[in-house]
Amino acid sequence: MLISIIGCGALGGLIAAHLINKKFNIQVLQRDGAQLEALKQNGLTFIDQKNLHHVYQIPTLSSDSKELKPSDLIIVTVKAYQTSQLHNIEQLLKPEGKVLSLQNGLGNVETLSKQLPKTKLVAGIGTYGAHKTQPGVVNWGGEGQIILGALNNQTDISWIQNLFLEAGFKTEIVKDPKKYIWQKLALNAMINPITALTGFKNGILLEHHLIKELMRNIGQETIVAASRAGVILDFDEIWLRLKKGIAATAVNKSSMLQDIEKGIKTEIDAISGNILE
Repeated sequence: MLISIIGCGALGGLIAAHLINKKFNIQVLQRDGAQLEALKQNGLTFIDQKNLHHVYQIPTLSSDSKELKPSDLIIVTVKAYQTSQLHNIEQLLKPEGKVLSLQNGLGNVETLSKQLPKTKLVAGIGTYGAHKTQPGVVNWGGEGQIILGALNNQTDISWIQNLFLEAGFKTEIVKDPKKYIWQKLALNAMINPITALTGFKNGILLEHHLIKELMRNIGQETIVAASRAGVILDFDEIWLRLKKGIAATAVNKSSMLQDIEKGIKTEIDAISGNILE
């Protein structure tokens, strides 16, 4: 089995490290830049929960999709605003292969569906914490879960669940992934912009009364937006998930705060912008 990872940043790097550690055959498509050069020169360094450093060499690594082989599974972890920049994905896929989006925000699978039939697409979320401290170095950031749902309910994706389980990820298959994508959208909206504005790590958020009130307001607003999109969410469930998620990733910096600190574009449009729309 050959697995392609498109975008080897924080989450992509976390997944790549776990898959290589369990001897899965992977290849990585990574855009040109410091991350690609670091991965080429030094390999992927993963720092685990015990602060142990693991260095993994990625067998095939390129910024050109033409240099990669057709694969059984493509895992997309690029920023939401980069999804539309992905081209010729079907050339990277074996006839029975699947494409799994584990991205933030809404609309990623819909963008991919312009190139691929629904039978080849799997929507998912990953709530594991991870952060890239420097090019080529990914730190563990907290426990989480991977949730998968096929766009076509007749599609068997149990083999995808099994490979994630074998790699050490808690993984669940659901019939309709929309609810879970909206749940993660709510959590991202309640955490990411606030950390980006304050500079706080996740664990500090619940220590401030006004920030808690702001997070609750954002969560309730997201539930209204979700209902207008035909997805029913429960605020108490969202708030409980938020508290558990913050506790699990207390020392983590959100992806949006990391982007702000690097001076690069954030996913604010795919998160808060989609809720507003």
